[in-house]
Amino acid sequence: MEVDQQNKEEKVMVAIDESEYSRYALEWALQNLNESIVNKQLIVFTAQSISDYTYLHASSYGSTPPELIRNIQENQKRIALSLLDQAKDLCSKYGITAKTMTESGDAKDLICEAVEKLNVQLLVLGSHSRGPIKRAFLGSVSNHCVQHVKCPVLIVKKTVLLFVYSVNLEICVRFVIRLSMAGEDVKVRATESGMKNKVMVAIDDSEFSEYALKWALETLTSTLFDSELLIYTARTPVDIGYLYASSWGTSELIKELKESEKKASLDLLKKAKTTCSNYGISAEGIADIGDPKVAICNAVDKLNVQLLVVGSHGRGAVTRTILGSVSKYCVHHAKCPVLVVKKTD
Repeated sequence: MEVDQQNKEEKVMVAIDESEYSRYALEWALQNLNESIVNKQLIVFTAQSISDYTYLHASSYGSTPPELIRNIQENQKRIALSLLDQAKDLCSKYGITAKTMTESGDAKDLICEAVEKLNVQLLVLGSHSRGPIKRAFLGSVSNHCVQHVKCPVLIVKKTVLLFVYSVNLEICVRFVIRLSMAGEDVKVRATESGMKNKVMVAIDDSEFSEYALKWALETLTSTLFDSELLIYTARTPVDIGYLYASSWGTSELIKELKESEKKASLDLLKKAKTTCSNYGISAEGIADIGDPKVAICNAVDKLNVQLLVVGSHGRGAVTRTILGSVSKYCVHHAKCPVLVVKKTD
C-alpha cells in the first residue's frame, strides 16, 4: 500500500553528472520551476559508469586483483554520493527537500528505467554535459531519453545570457565575440528590471500539441501565472507552384488559399487562448509563416523566451512531425531550455 501511494505522488527527476551543465540544469529548474515542483517529490539521479577493466587485465597479464576492482568501484560510488550530497544542499537552499538515487551502468538506460519504475512525471536533463566519463547528454543521453521515456523531458542548455541595460555597445560586442570564440552559446537581451519570464508553447493543429499545452497548464500552473505566456504557431507557406503551372493559378484562388491558411492559424490560436483562459491564465497568440522548426527557434531568440514547450508526435494536416523534425531541431538550436511533451496511451 505504501508503494502504491508513492507511485501516485507526482515526481520530478533531475538526472545529473559531474559537469557544470548538469548543475546548471538543476539550478535552472529550482529557480524557474520552483513553485511548480515545491509540492512534488524531487528526485536527483546520477549513474555510475561501468569501468573498462581491459587495460588493467593487460597490465596485470590477464589477472586483475579483485581488491583493485573493488577499490575502483567504491571510489566511483563515493564520487556519485558526494555529487548527490552537493545536489541536495543546492535544493535545500531553494526550500526543497530532494531524494537521491544512484545506480551503476549505462546512464541513458538507467535514467529511462528509473523514470518508468518511479512513475516520474517530468525528467530534467542538462545539455552538452561532457564529464571525464564522456557522458554527452545532448548527443546520446538526452536524445535517447526524449525518444524512449514515457514522460515529458526538459532539456536545459546552458546559455551565457547578457542583460544589457545601458552599456557601451562596442565593449558589449567585443565581449560577445570573446565568449563565442570560447565556444559559449551567447544570447544578448536588452531588458528592464522586473520583467516577467516568457514561456512559449509552439502548437500546430494536432492532438499532440493540444495535449502539450494542457499538460503545461496543469503541471506548470504556478510558473505560468508568474510568466508571460506566448502561444506560437507557424504555417508552411502555401505551395502555389503547381497552381501557376495549371490554369487554376488565378490570383483570386491564390489569395483565397492564403486567406484560408491564415484563418486556420488564427482559429487555432483562438482555441488555444480559450483553453488557457479556462485555467485562469492569459496568453498572447502569435501566427507566423515559414518552416516551423526554423521559425520557432527564430521566435525564441527574437522574443527572448526562457522556456519553449513543444508536443511530440505532432502530425497535423500539413504533415508536421514535431518529434521527428521540429522538436529535435529545437532541442539542438533553440537558445533556451526546451520541454518536449510526449502524449502516451
